Amino acid sequence: MFDWIIEAFAKDEQAYFTSISEPTAGKHSKTINKTFECSIIELADDIAYATYDLEDAFKLNLIKREDLCQVVERHKMISSVRIAEALRIFLDASTDRHKQTKRFFADLVSGFIHEITVKDVQPHFASNRLRYKAVIGDEAAQLLEDLKTLVVDHVIFSQKVQTFEWRGGKIIEKLFVAMLNDKNLLPEDEKTSWSPASERQNARLVCDYIARMTDTYALKMYSRLYEAAGGRLFDI
Repeated sequence: MFDWIIEAFAKDEQAYFTSISEPTAGKHSKTINKTFECSIIELADDIAYATYDLEDAFKLNLIKREDLCQVVERHKMISSVRIAEALRIFLDASTDRHKQTKRFFADLVSGFIHEITVKDVQPHFASNRLRYKAVIGDEAAQLLEDLKTLVVDHVIFSQKVQTFEWRGGKIIEKLFVAMLNDKNLLPEDEKTSWSPASERQNARLVCDYIARMTDTYALKMYSRLYEAAGGRLFDI
């Protein structure tokens, strides 16, 4: 499947697209270069993470106003007119706090989008998908990183979230071990692809099956396998 996707690229384009970083301790390799559409998606994801996710955390009081104000203060001299105006309004103590906050995040999204440009990173490439890349200005990129760090420090690594993440990891781990050691726990379609000779293939099979599960389905399956009150026969 992957070969079919990249066969439209020239040899030098394929080498560029398939290059990966060196693995480091505790981390796997990552692709270095992306297609044009992927660069857009990545920026959209970063902007959503630094604005809408931050707004949700702010409303839930997971992030305090003074913490956000510290980040805003550091960037209030940004050259982007749109973003600078959004930061100024947020710091203005005379405005209504509720309306101010709602407008702040909406204006930030608009400001970040207007800071995105298309860069010709590989002028000699024939494929426009690899030749061009969506990029955001350095100042806006740094503000994005600081806002994302705020979410990471105060939300992702908070006790509330980490306890859920730990529990979810244990559920997935136990489902994987159980199904890898007993193929009869898998649906019929997965059983037909089971390999008596390749544990690696079977592990991939189990991973793909678990990855397709919704949270609710995974919880019900875990309950059926490991808990005394494991539900009814046809509840999943």
